[in-house]
Amino acid sequence: MNCKAYTAIELMVVMTIMLIMLGLGISGVVSTMRRAAVNQAVVAITSTGEKARSLSIASDNLGGAVATVFGVVISDDPVIGFPLVALTMGQKGDGFVNDHIKRVAIIDTAIGGLSTDTLIGSNALSQLNTNSNLLGTATSSRRPLSLHKLKSTAIPYVFSGTGLVPLRTATSTNCGWYYHQGSGALITSSGSSQWPIDAYPCELGKPGTGRTWTNLWMVAGQPAVPGKKWTHTIANILPGMTVTTAGQPFPGLKVGDEVPGLVISSPDGGFRMGVTGSAIGQLLTRTF
Repeated sequence: MNCKAYTAIELMVVMTIMLIMLGLGISGVVSTMRRAAVNQAVVAITSTGEKARSLSIASDNLGGAVATVFGVVISDDPVIGFPLVALTMGQKGDGFVNDHIKRVAIIDTAIGGLSTDTLIGSNALSQLNTNSNLLGTATSSRRPLSLHKLKSTAIPYVFSGTGLVPLRTATSTNCGWYYHQGSGALITSSGSSQWPIDAYPCELGKPGTGRTWTNLWMVAGQPAVPGKKWTHTIANILPGMTVTTAGQPFPGLKVGDEVPGLVISSPDGGFRMGVTGSAIGQLLTRTF
């Protein structure tokens, strides 16, 4: 009986091929998972924005005389320990200005319906025993109205100083915006005692600090009206940038490319999505 066996070289060749194929498969799975994490984060931002805008438009029905607006906060604070997107709630005279994380909207589930009695409008973090309770693990009846924990492989970037940096290393580790009561227009917070009643539309994530709308709503040939301004400068929060150095701040970018002011990126920067917002409150997303 003639039996043939594999030589050591043949076995090594087969094992090498298998290891190469396994490595390619793992690389593809990792890439897919990172893309999914970025997509999940962007969906969390846009869905929270839609919910906030709807609540702001309908906020007159919540009862009470206090002006209430809803918005979005994105946080990557090392103290909290994970990146998150949450629904925020701002009220006239709440004193938080740009501390959006303290405005996380908390609902008391022990009270039926959605009203000013069920919503907690002051210092959300103090309403919860520990930061971990933001995940909804608290035993009390108070919970975030809407909160998404993002995967660690979805890294938020914002403009800080001279360029885009990870949110966790920015001057402020949380950023946010709000929607005007009734109209749903995009607005930013301010230190005004009359905010959000006294608020102006803004844009989000566009290159530059803002743009001027000339002769807005002015009919052609219309004479000047005393005290009436036809030119308005629209502020731009979380401003974007134009690339001046190829490959910065992300690989593959060319000089002249526009980068949104809010970006969710994979750890290696290879897959990223930008978020921008128009003055009417619509959020737009794109890969770049």
